[in-house]
Amino acid sequence: MTYIPAWMEDIREKYKTAVANAFILTGNIVDYCSENLDLKKFLCDYITQTGQDDMRMTKVYFYDVESLGRRVYPSAADSKDESNISWRTFMEKIKENIPSDERRAFVFLYPEFLVPESNKVYEEEQKRIVSLHSTLNSYEFINSNNTVFIITESTKDINEKFTGANSKTAVCEIPLPDENGRKAFIEYYLDSQIRRDSRYKACIEKWPLSVDQLTNLTAGLQLVAIEDVLLSAFTKERKKLEGKLPADTVCISHETVMDRKKEVITKEYGDVIEIFDTAKLRLEDFAGQEDLKAYFKEVVIASFQNREIASIAPKGIIMMGPPGTGKTYFARCMAGDAGINFIEFKMSRILGKYVGESEKSMERALSVFRALAPVGVFIDEIDQAFATRTDGGTGSSVNNNLFGMLLTEMAKPENRGRILWLAATNYPNKVDEALKRAGRFDKKVPFFAPNEEERREVFLYHLKRHGFVIEDVESLNRIVSDTDGYTQAEIEAVVVKAEELMKRKNNRAEAMEMLMLAKSYMISAQNANIKNMEDLALADCNDAEFIPEQKREYHKKLMHLNPEQNEISGVINRSNTDR
Repeated sequence: MTYIPAWMEDIREKYKTAVANAFILTGNIVDYCSENLDLKKFLCDYITQTGQDDMRMTKVYFYDVESLGRRVYPSAADSKDESNISWRTFMEKIKENIPSDERRAFVFLYPEFLVPESNKVYEEEQKRIVSLHSTLNSYEFINSNNTVFIITESTKDINEKFTGANSKTAVCEIPLPDENGRKAFIEYYLDSQIRRDSRYKACIEKWPLSVDQLTNLTAGLQLVAIEDVLLSAFTKERKKLEGKLPADTVCISHETVMDRKKEVITKEYGDVIEIFDTAKLRLEDFAGQEDLKAYFKEVVIASFQNREIASIAPKGIIMMGPPGTGKTYFARCMAGDAGINFIEFKMSRILGKYVGESEKSMERALSVFRALAPVGVFIDEIDQAFATRTDGGTGSSVNNNLFGMLLTEMAKPENRGRILWLAATNYPNKVDEALKRAGRFDKKVPFFAPNEEERREVFLYHLKRHGFVIEDVESLNRIVSDTDGYTQAEIEAVVVKAEELMKRKNNRAEAMEMLMLAKSYMISAQNANIKNMEDLALADCNDAEFIPEQKREYHKKLMHLNPEQNEISGVINRSNTDR
């Protein structure tokens, strides 16, 4: 065992200093902890090793509802040698007066079936809850060298009495493996394969991904999932060595790892979390918004690439404005430029059918965000995520619990420069004020339909993507001029329509003719609502640096007029009333 995770070191320190002697282990409990050791094996090995003077348990007992109590270290040979212990006897052993040089550890497995949450308690469970709670609070246990471990996937699964059973009970979250853990496991696995077959050393040297690149790319995966990725690669390498695959077969790549990552996250989190590969995207791919791109490069991206200036990174950014102005695409381009992970968090789909299910899903989601760091977490239509809170109601208790969990996570100072919360909304006035305060969504950035120069860039970008060659510059300029107010999405729709028309004519028409015809067919969504959305974005913007030069005077006017003076200010007044 060469790598000891930070959470185990924390337990050791708490036990050594007598801060705690009962620990609730929760979170990533079904993964490897170090090398190929699962939690039960790792925990038993670590707390009993002779060189570990701080703990050095002389006996370890496991208890679960199926096999009851049994001693696993030193292993019990038969029923006479502590291989089947009743619950009452187990409680007595925990607080038993033993010699000072003897230390015992008691590990409870599947506690959700032993001491379940309140709404699932029957008479038998009630007795166990009382006896275990009494034991953990007993003078004998608190003042002993013994220790108790309760292993559960979520604290929501066990009775609430045990999350704060006494001052010496500590909840220890086992996170998804961090960078050091992933790197240690990858190096261990590669070395084990080379020891098995020395020819693998030359194979690994030809891989397009280094150990450091693999470590970064596998952020958010359990070690068992990383093992699957590497096992697949070595299976292909073996077939290459046996001549069963072409010699030029690529056995592992950025794409294969990302595919596995998407598969795992989809399986684990369903449609609540979606991960995107943004490695090939850059802010240069986004046409227009030059001032905004400059800010993101100089502040947001720079803070991810240089930890020394992480303190200037915003914790969260709300992108506001009409639909089709490229808010989501801009966020992905930023993530690609920064070289960070990018996921979409679909808050509206996290509500579960059963009490506690939604909170557990939120716990797991927040855990994966921390493991994926550095990461951009994107929430689309954030005004809809907690709609009941902004529609005059207080919302359900579950909704409020989720909201509180999100606020707590966003406010954590250690996440600055590691987790960037990104949100998009057409109606910033409907976003809860608790989210928009400084320290959560620090920056509120307005997005607008592109100006004439930006529309030209957007047209040229999409024309190139769809294989159009436009030589009639004058006609193109006319189309650019005629599409004033069109969003980026509407301009793309015009080009897509032109391609459709071209194919319907078997590519025998003039490109410009089809583009002009497409423009005449497409109906822009320009209306009072779009204008109102732009005004709302301007009104909520909290940094003048994000306001285009040509809109700054209008912004001043918008913010200073009284409702009765102008229809525009009435929009702002109505939006404030809605909040």
